[in-house]
Amino acid sequence: MGQNDPYGQNQYGQQPQGQPQSGQQPVPPPPQYGGQLPPQQPQYGQQPQYGGYPPAAPPRKSNKLRNILIGVGILLVLCVGGGIALFAFGKGEVEAAQKTIDSFMVAGRNNDATAASSHIAQAAKDQGLVTDTQIEALLTERLLFDEYQSVDSPTTFNVKTATGTGTTATMAGKVNYASGSSGTYDAELIKEGDQWKLTFINVKRGP
Repeated sequence: MGQNDPYGQNQYGQQPQGQPQSGQQPVPPPPQYGGQLPPQQPQYGQQPQYGGYPPAAPPRKSNKLRNILIGVGILLVLCVGGGIALFAFGKGEVEAAQKTIDSFMVAGRNNDATAASSHIAQAAKDQGLVTDTQIEALLTERLLFDEYQSVDSPTTFNVKTATGTGTTATMAGKVNYASGSSGTYDAELIKEGDQWKLTFINVKRGP
């Protein structure tokens, strides 16, 4: 056989091309820039390659979608958990605040200014925001209170806790009358002790 084997085999006793000579260290390829992958480490059972560039590593599957799905899953858990916590907290507060509105409207139906005044926050009275005269004047508007029957669960209920002012809430909902007519209310309340008290209320009655 000639020096150049047609089948690509080397002659006996010759070093394979590209392999380092005895006692020589392989020269690593120069570092690559511009988006090239770093040299791949030889796997177990494979001989490292010399005298050339290693084969490109197979493209790794992107974890972007997986990370997005995990993030969405965590967000859903947080939202659901937070919603349950708010519902558990808000349900009792809604019922207590709704009871204050109902009691105020019953006092108005009975034209009892003293009872109506008992549902007004003391802080509002002390600051002159609501006076007994204003309460009595409001109760003279009989259209708002006559035939009062109930208030529905509020359509909006927002609780806010602030240092210095305590826990306050705004709420709005529907007013029902025995004649079948209806109206609306919007109110502002503050927590005094364990009771919600009014600092503002606006009642409207439709036909």
